[in-house]
Amino acid sequence: RSAQELGARILRGYSGLADQVDGYVESRVLEANTNRQDFLRTFGLSASITKLETAFERIARREIDRSLPSFPRPLVDWLDTIQVGAQLSWRWQEWGNESSRNALAVRLSQMDRSPGNLESEIRGWLEELNALSALSMEVLKNVEARIGSLRQDLDQVAARIANWGEWLERRSTSGPLLQKGPSSDQAESLAKDFDRLQAEQQRVLEQGRNLARHLDHLTQVEAYVKETWGKQHPGQCPTCGADHADKGGVAAVIESLREQTTAERDRLRGEYAGLKRQIDEVQKGLAGLGQVQCPVNAAEQARLADALRWLIPAQANFSEWIAVRSQREELFAVIAALKQVPAIPASADVESEAGRVARELTWQFRDARQMFEAPSNWKPVKEKLTALLADIVNQHLPRTLAALWSELYLNLTPAPWLLPERPSIDVSSKRGEQRSTLQVKGRLARYILNQSEVHVLGLGWFFTRYLTYGRFLHTCLVFDDAAHELDEAAFRDLCRLWETIVRLHRVYARPLHLIIMLNQETRATEAAQATGGSLSVLGWSPDQQDLCRTRVATEDVLPPQPVFLFEKAAS
Repeated sequence: RSAQELGARILRGYSGLADQVDGYVESRVLEANTNRQDFLRTFGLSASITKLETAFERIARREIDRSLPSFPRPLVDWLDTIQVGAQLSWRWQEWGNESSRNALAVRLSQMDRSPGNLESEIRGWLEELNALSALSMEVLKNVEARIGSLRQDLDQVAARIANWGEWLERRSTSGPLLQKGPSSDQAESLAKDFDRLQAEQQRVLEQGRNLARHLDHLTQVEAYVKETWGKQHPGQCPTCGADHADKGGVAAVIESLREQTTAERDRLRGEYAGLKRQIDEVQKGLAGLGQVQCPVNAAEQARLADALRWLIPAQANFSEWIAVRSQREELFAVIAALKQVPAIPASADVESEAGRVARELTWQFRDARQMFEAPSNWKPVKEKLTALLADIVNQHLPRTLAALWSELYLNLTPAPWLLPERPSIDVSSKRGEQRSTLQVKGRLARYILNQSEVHVLGLGWFFTRYLTYGRFLHTCLVFDDAAHELDEAAFRDLCRLWETIVRLHRVYARPLHLIIMLNQETRATEAAQATGGSLSVLGWSPDQQDLCRTRVATEDVLPPQPVFLFEKAAS
């Protein structure tokens, strides 16, 4: 038998009561564990959880993620980017990041028997959410107020700052390029033209923006008039109520205005393109004279600096700040973030939500406690029964099975007096696992005995199992190469034991089929002679045809049996 043989398994083979009790306890333990695992799976949790505290924490975390507001990651990242939201971003992190939610789950799991504390803890968490949402809304309003009219043109603002900053960076490395002097009349004239053209370009750009907004308004009004308003009020303006029936109706007036606005926008586009060409020519002229003009005029510089000064450190000069490439890129990142304003979590109904979630958690904790109590209750029962069975084996094994097994292996050992000590069966329970081992002088038998002696111990246990258990179920004994590890003396002892078993079955008229498979013909002949059996030699093919069976000894030449001698004497 292997070293992992359970001690209780030995007893179960000989005791129906032990078999039934151990099977019943095993089934209840399995049922309790199965119910616990199914319960965990309904919550999407790992079925390997065995501690009730861990289950409470996972259930609380699941309910937090499922029923309570989620962590606003886009808003927190946006607040991290802009200069005015760093402190608020930190407060959001403290409220609802992964570690904060885990900590909340731990606190809730420790309140499974106090619904009032559960509700109070959740209420405080939701109140903090509402406070942070309100502060975020104030920050957003403040940002919108500071951006002002730049909201629609943030892309162009970034492009102008890039041009301005690059020009400042080049000038700081090579010195001022535009220097006036008595002999630079042409350069001065070009510089004035450059400023005039830039101002004109800025005016045209502003008019174009206004026309674009006006055109969008007309497009929306025209769609509204055609779909809804014009069917009931074909001549009346939906905005001012003026009557345009004499001009073909309000739809015709709107269409006329839209065409005029489109034409004016196209004209401004052409004018803007012409001014750009002139600015490019002036810039080429200044470049030919070794002078470069700032691409952003003074008025635009003042407007940009005033609108975006709050995005840089308080004591920094705006033009000096954007002249540094790394600082300029930081400002671009902030401007890019300002283009996409994230959503702010809606305020929660604190009282209603806190009560609902607290009730849900209370019910779930109660069910979890019931499911986890059954395995916890059956575990000590199983441990006690296992220890009891092992103790019974330890008490009765030396006088019963171990005594029979010892008698058998000693009869199979040619010189038992040479053994350093009689092997014994030791059953122990460690960490809930029962082990039965064969020991000699406190060590495993295989470390002291040779292969033949270990083989004899195994044969002894095989005969023990047959005599005490197997013979009540089967009338057959099969040995497959049972003498592989035995020397000649041990094999002769084994043949004598086979002869004794056959004689006992014959004396008591018990049926028995003894099949011995051996590799050596000489040993097979000896076994056949000892048992009075027939010898069959197998060929090397998988299918055996016309198997030859030889009777080694007949009844009349067998050694006389005591029963026959006594029968003759009595007669």
